[in-house]
Amino acid sequence: VVDLKWRGTSVFTDLMRNGRDIQLALYADLLRRQGSDRVHTAYYILRDGVMLSRNELAFEGARTVDVPDDYVVVQQDMMRKILATFRWRQEQLLAGVVEVRCEETSGWLEEEYRDLPLDELLEMRDETSRFDDYKSLIGLIR
Repeated sequence: VVDLKWRGTSVFTDLMRNGRDIQLALYADLLRRQGSDRVHTAYYILRDGVMLSRNELAFEGARTVDVPDDYVVVQQDMMRKILATFRWRQEQLLAGVVEVRCEETSGWLEEEYRDLPLDELLEMRDETSRFDDYKSLIGLIR
C-alpha cells in the first residue's frame, strides 16, 4: 500500500516513527482481511520524490524509518489501539459525551481520564488542531 502525499516528509516520517500512521494501518488491515499474509505500507511524498517505509522489503531504495518492532507488530499494535479507541469513543457518544480537545481543555481531560488505560488507546494530543471547528462549541471562538 502506497499513500501518495503532496508534501510533508518530516510529518509522515514522524507518524511512522511514532506508530501513528493510522491510515496505512487501516489499509493494511483491510488487505489482510481479504487474505493477504503480509502487507507492506509506505508514503510517497510527491514534492520531494521520497518513498517512506519501515523497511525495504517491498520498496527497494525507500527511505526507511527506524522503529524498534517488526512492521507486522507495529501494524497489529496500531489496529488493536484503533479498535479500543473506537469502542471507547463509541461508548462516549452513546452516553452523549463529545470531547473537545485543545490546549485549553487538555489539562481537564487528562484529569478526567486519569483512570483510563491510556497505553491501550491511540495517543491523545494536547495541542490545538489548526482546523478545529469544535472550539466554537465551548466558546473559545466567537
